[in-house]
Amino acid sequence: MPFLQPPGAWPRPPHIWPTTCCPACRCVLSLPRRLRYHLEHDPKALNSALRRTSTRLSTACAVAAGPKVRAGAIAFIHRFGSALNRHIHFHVIVIDGVFELDPEHGVHFTEVPPLDADDAEAVQVEVRRRILRAYQRRGLLDKDDRKEMEHWDHGGGFSLDASVRVGAHDRRGLERLLRYKGISLAKKAMKAIENRLHRNPDLPKWDILIRPRVSW
Repeated sequence: MPFLQPPGAWPRPPHIWPTTCCPACRCVLSLPRRLRYHLEHDPKALNSALRRTSTRLSTACAVAAGPKVRAGAIAFIHRFGSALNRHIHFHVIVIDGVFELDPEHGVHFTEVPPLDADDAEAVQVEVRRRILRAYQRRGLLDKDDRKEMEHWDHGGGFSLDASVRVGAHDRRGLERLLRYKGISLAKKAMKAIENRLHRNPDLPKWDILIRPRVSW
């Protein structure tokens, strides 16, 4: 199946998005503070959480459509919040549809209904369960803590938003979605950030260092 690369996308993999007109959804998963130290300092723990998140999201459509179809998604790790505070969370761009092998045309794409609020809640519960159990196996959580966190109210610090979508033929919207950096700053937040910016004379003038608000 042919793929194209959105103009200006970085990094530039050889294949990034199907040329077939596919609707897409941006899913954002935030994780509880209890896990963020491990996400910050343990690459294996970070990759484990990201893999379980992207896999569950990309298969949400495929499971409903049938066993012989495949879904698609691209995952991004965001390390800062909107105020440039340390806040690791995941952005996953999920195709709202599935692909199936077609003997005559190679691949056939079928659009499926996007995730609604109930679907997103079910996915969030499953992702929380998978990540917590994986962290228990890694020795990052003990059994009692894992069980307690699985039953915390309000998602237990896990939050999944799947409200942002682009239409099948909105290529400009898709490019904006793929380029999205997750930073939309209010003036009040910007003032606090400016106090943490400083330049290093040993670096080029366009390089700016940000002093972290807190250290782990």
